[in-house]
Amino acid sequence: MKIAIIADNLGNNAPGLVFRNILTGLSKKIEFDIITSTLDYRAPKEHRGSVNYVPQKRIPSWRLRTFLFNIFGFYHTQKKWAKDIQGILNSKAYDVVVSLMSSAFYASVMAADIFVSHRKVKHICYCVDAVPAPFPWEKEGMYTSAMKRCVRKYMQKVNVLCMTNQEMLTYELGIIGNPNIKSVVLPNPSKETSLQKLPIEDITPSFVYAGKMYGVRNPDALLDGFKLFLKNHPLAKMIFVGSGNLDTYIKEHYADLLDSIEFISYTTDLAQIYKKCVALIDVNANFDNDVFLSSKVISYLPYNRLIISESGNGSPVRSMFKTSQTILHVHHRAEEFNNAMESCINNIGSIDYSEREEYLKRMDINAATDTFINQIYENNEN
Repeated sequence: MKIAIIADNLGNNAPGLVFRNILTGLSKKIEFDIITSTLDYRAPKEHRGSVNYVPQKRIPSWRLRTFLFNIFGFYHTQKKWAKDIQGILNSKAYDVVVSLMSSAFYASVMAADIFVSHRKVKHICYCVDAVPAPFPWEKEGMYTSAMKRCVRKYMQKVNVLCMTNQEMLTYELGIIGNPNIKSVVLPNPSKETSLQKLPIEDITPSFVYAGKMYGVRNPDALLDGFKLFLKNHPLAKMIFVGSGNLDTYIKEHYADLLDSIEFISYTTDLAQIYKKCVALIDVNANFDNDVFLSSKVISYLPYNRLIISESGNGSPVRSMFKTSQTILHVHHRAEEFNNAMESCINNIGSIDYSEREEYLKRMDINAATDTFINQIYENNEN
């Protein structure tokens, strides 16, 4: 079987790193060709197919790019790239083409759509973002309307759509409008594959939030809940790691908490910080039926620490971990955060983390690539 994977974005950004990870895992199991516009990408040593580098031009002006996209529903330079690589695709009798897609990077799915439109070749799309992001992540307007037009035009003939969670799949399929597309949940693989059993090095009740807080995510309920918790535990600590501008927000709005908060700008060893805490904090968007699954909760899973996860009803994190005994779900309410923190310090010594091994097994790179390969072969047989 001949397989082509089209990935215009394999850069050092969030979706690019996910795609690189997937390609590395697949290279250990099957042979396939890669077509990319990321000129500094280097395939893993196990890769057995060809790697075709095709540069993609970019209109320098963001305003002009957006203006043209709003009018036409596609980026002209991306469509040109999609057409330019047809010669490579036509040179081999591919049975399956796989497009790796993310928000603002549509050239791969456009190229695959052009290629399969005149031949009996199956198209599998792995998309790591909701396109467009739903309100209030993305405000309704010309840009979101243009994204919807792009998706409806170039994803109609997709045979299999893979996304990180079921909520995102349901949302995206509703925009595409083709009920015949097969949907497959393919979570972003966890970097760690086994449970890390860390000792508790500090008896002071401490909580850690690792990473930035962006978009519609908001720290107010967490900080107000921590303020309530301090009334009974005045020595407690909240540690923010790699929080970016979050420290500025806290200094402006929660100056009274600064004596109980520690900011760590950067670390190469999160485990050393996690040893100090009783629980890890995950903050999702403050509205119901969100479609995004925070990467934070996935990164926390390998550590034997309770996780306090804030989200709205109908969120991916609640459905994915609804039966978990080691993840405490809270809404955007200070009282719920306070109660969860109390529960953490009362139960830290009696928690069974064996469920985490199963979660990690389902989300590791081996499971993700097996799912991908199954779709490639099943799709070809159909």
